[in-house]
Amino acid sequence: MTFTTESLYTFFLQKIEAFTNSKYWILKSTILFFSICIITSFPDYHWYKENKNSLIFEALDWQIQHPFEKLPSKYTTFSKGEMTGTASHLDKRWSRVTIPLIAYSLGFGTFGGIVLQHITGVLFFSVLLSLIYRLTKDKQISFLFGAIFAFIFIGKWSFYDFVYYDGIAYILMLLAMWRKNFIIVFFSVLLASFVDERALVASSMIFVWWYLQNNSIHDFSIRSIFKLNSSAIAVVLAWFAHLVIRYFVLMKYFHLSPGTSGIGLEVVRYNFKYIPMGLFTYLEFAWILIVLMFLHLYHQKRFFLVLLLLASLGLSQIISFLVYDVTRSIAYSFPILFIALYILHHYLEGQKLKKYLLIIAIGCFLLPTHAVFVDGVQWLSPIVPKVFKLL
Repeated sequence: MTFTTESLYTFFLQKIEAFTNSKYWILKSTILFFSICIITSFPDYHWYKENKNSLIFEALDWQIQHPFEKLPSKYTTFSKGEMTGTASHLDKRWSRVTIPLIAYSLGFGTFGGIVLQHITGVLFFSVLLSLIYRLTKDKQISFLFGAIFAFIFIGKWSFYDFVYYDGIAYILMLLAMWRKNFIIVFFSVLLASFVDERALVASSMIFVWWYLQNNSIHDFSIRSIFKLNSSAIAVVLAWFAHLVIRYFVLMKYFHLSPGTSGIGLEVVRYNFKYIPMGLFTYLEFAWILIVLMFLHLYHQKRFFLVLLLLASLGLSQIISFLVYDVTRSIAYSFPILFIALYILHHYLEGQKLKKYLLIIAIGCFLLPTHAVFVDGVQWLSPIVPKVFKLL
């Protein structure tokens, strides 16, 4: 039997159609994507076992017990080059109070935070599938888009991370895009911004997302800036609420001071050699969606929307290179993929869009997931070597 590109495409779509032809297709797909993440980039539980009593986990547990107090200097003061990324992260945790407050309120420590992040990582795929299906009314597009996330850093990091809790910020940002509900959007963006301030910067893309929902792409112009819906307004109010809480509550009332280590031009110079890998590793071949989006918008002369998206995406990228851990910083820009899919769904015929998504998914699957951290490029390695270390 001769296989052609078209026959392979048809084969995969038929398999996806059969798999999703079920009342519980979102649950089945979520379990599948979770399994893919765990198998292809298995969490290093051996590392956690060896380091659970180390300084960084001691510091995180201390912050849970004292969410509105600055970490003692023993957790943030090291000689230059010693635990650079760890010290910088802990120094800036003074305003990252969402996780400590949740953990303190529910009575769990760092291990409970890891479990919570694993749970939110699973929920991320369910919410993603629900959102994309509501927009496209197409299970195959929804499945392929979810598969792309399962093959790249963003989908895997919730299970691989033991320290930063970025995955909890991811699900909050996704919830802010999920429903047109003022309360959900406002509190999701606000809580995410206090998991990590990079979520605040990246939430500009959530603003654009809701901005698009209230304006036709086909006649989008600078006049559209005056057509805001309640969800877009909720994002803006969350920005103001973050600044008010950060300045008047954390800094003035609780006398917390901002940590500034690991920020600035010295870090940019250090990160310069990682810029290409940093940009590529968080999206891999999913960059194709973003390129296609800009090409179609330019062809349709939607220049104001192009500038708006470039400004939002560019701001997030620039901020990411001012700090260590480039990949996990840029990964907060993931809403741009949802915007790209939303726009391409308007411009492309369904079968053509599915072909692009399938090609991207296969490319991301074949490429092992890597990430740029303070100490270089690391492979988020699969299950086999990790299991042997646990035995």
